[in-house]
Amino acid sequence: RVHDPCMIKSGDRYYVFSTGKGIQIKTSDDRVHWRNAGRVFSDSTLPAWHTSDIPHQDGNLWAPDIQFFHGTYYLYYAVSAWMNFASTIGLVTNTTLDPAAPGYRWVDRGPVIELRLRGGGERGEGPRVEPRLAEDLVELPDHAEGHAVGRIELPTRIADEVGVVAQGEHRAAE
Repeated sequence: RVHDPCMIKSGDRYYVFSTGKGIQIKTSDDRVHWRNAGRVFSDSTLPAWHTSDIPHQDGNLWAPDIQFFHGTYYLYYAVSAWMNFASTIGLVTNTTLDPAAPGYRWVDRGPVIELRLRGGGERGEGPRVEPRLAEDLVELPDHAEGHAVGRIELPTRIADEVGVVAQGEHRAAE
């Protein structure tokens, strides 16, 4: 059983990424029988920005969404902590999903969307933001969408022409 799953096929294998410690991975050849295949992040590879950006973040990452563009897998995910009133969408990339393949390595691309509430959310809950990647007509990553309550800060330029998320100046969206 998994929470907030997303699935992608690579070769003859299906991969499911789900909410959990370090983003859980399961694999299947038939979509019926699933095997645990580890995590995107181990305790030692969790990016430091998770806890500096979201105090009390414990490695439980939410609602991943994965897409494949131009030879690279883009995995967006939510970084939150209970009652923190802040949430961020992060991005990690890999050129392969097969852990036995040369070059298998998840590369942290940092935060791409930040949500900050001032004074709490509805019914005292923290913000909720979950990534979903949208595509434009030439199939380049255009932006990650989320649903949330409050203020969302978006990088001025989310993706460049090859789909690498840009860091930089932010603009606010209410």
